[in-house]
Amino acid sequence: MVPNEKIEKTLEDDKNLLLVCAGCGAATLIGADIQPDWVEPDKDCYMMYASDFSSYQNTSINASDFNKTEDSKGIEEIYYSHGQKVPMMTGQYATDYFNGRFSDRWYPDFYKIQRKDITVKEIMKFIDEYKHDRTTVNMDWFIKQTPEDMLFEISCYMIDGFDWSGTKFENGWNSKQKES
Repeated sequence: MVPNEKIEKTLEDDKNLLLVCAGCGAATLIGADIQPDWVEPDKDCYMMYASDFSSYQNTSINASDFNKTEDSKGIEEIYYSHGQKVPMMTGQYATDYFNGRFSDRWYPDFYKIQRKDITVKEIMKFIDEYKHDRTTVNMDWFIKQTPEDMLFEISCYMIDGFDWSGTKFENGWNSKQKES
């Protein structure tokens, strides 16, 4: 998680913080628009936002990206985070995050289909399980290894890869209840 004082300094300077995750490589701009408070109009209210830095495009960061312009608030700081390990149903950790989904590109069980007597049906079943397991977060393991305050924070965001159903972190919009 990004330390609060870094976010607060970014907001006070009316700039953006660029968060880069070492785990998945995602780059996120975090900032806020300053508006008058509705209850106390003489005070400022920060309308927070977070967005993809480059929408999965190759992008260079130059000295000019730190300057405010008419079109951009500029970057206050680049914060490189080790990220949060996300365990997958394969037993490995996620190595990628794209379009709201986590995935694990390594699967340790390929030896199961390296037999001369394997059938096409067994191979297809293995592929189906592989596709499911490498893109499904092991929520039990994730919840056990992640500090509770981080879980409450993460569960406030709409991240397709997390299924909070049946946990104390579930709220109406972040669960994936199966429709009957």
